[in-house]
Amino acid sequence: MASLASRVGQILPEGNLKNSLRLIGFKVLFTTVGTKQVLLGTNHDKVPAKISRLVLTHESLGTRENEGYLQHYQLKTGDVVVNAGSYHGYFAIYAAHKVGPSGRVICFEPEPNNRRLLVQNISLNSLPNITVIPAGLWSADTRLPLISMGSGSRLQPDTSWDKQTISVCTLDTALAKLRVSTINLLTMDIEGAEIEALKGARQTLVNNRDINIAIASYHRVNGRPTAPYVEKLLRQSGLYAETSYPRHLTTYGYYRHS
Repeated sequence: MASLASRVGQILPEGNLKNSLRLIGFKVLFTTVGTKQVLLGTNHDKVPAKISRLVLTHESLGTRENEGYLQHYQLKTGDVVVNAGSYHGYFAIYAAHKVGPSGRVICFEPEPNNRRLLVQNISLNSLPNITVIPAGLWSADTRLPLISMGSGSRLQPDTSWDKQTISVCTLDTALAKLRVSTINLLTMDIEGAEIEALKGARQTLVNNRDINIAIASYHRVNGRPTAPYVEKLLRQSGLYAETSYPRHLTTYGYYRHS
């Protein structure tokens, strides 16, 4: 089945039809039956959780990614976390347990299939301290085409597609609407959109001198790796920036306090 889908995908040109088929395909792949008990978190710190059981797909629970996010910061009770590219909620659920009822986790997940499972998993764990925003992060408030590819779903701003566009917004705008002024940890894994998303987060970065940032930077945009651009944007806002953790290449940013 996967081989046939791959061959069909190679034949069809990019456009509305191919993206519609992708959307349907991942809806099938993400079919769920019942739930299962799992442990979410890092190799050294996990929390028990309940998630929807995927029938046709076996996937990791994000331990490697979570380790990357938390290389330079440990979540505390009362923290506010922004998790862009929340996928099925494995990091968000872990973070919600760690920050507790006095803390908050704000998820951005624009892809419909991913968001459906994200919302299901949050509900299964009764976590009212998680807020889901059905939009992507970008440098402006607008609508853009999205390729639906599961965990690899990505924005395609340079196309003229007229279907399957999704809402995108700046982080500054979204947090203002939520009346959130303090962010302790900002994580992103949004398939190359991190550069534009940071351009729309300038006020958030300037106003949060204790912010910690962990951005997946193993992507490529226009054939070039994103890590140097992410570092540059963080430094332009006055933060220290470095890229490490080769297992899931991540760029970290924070303010150095004297």
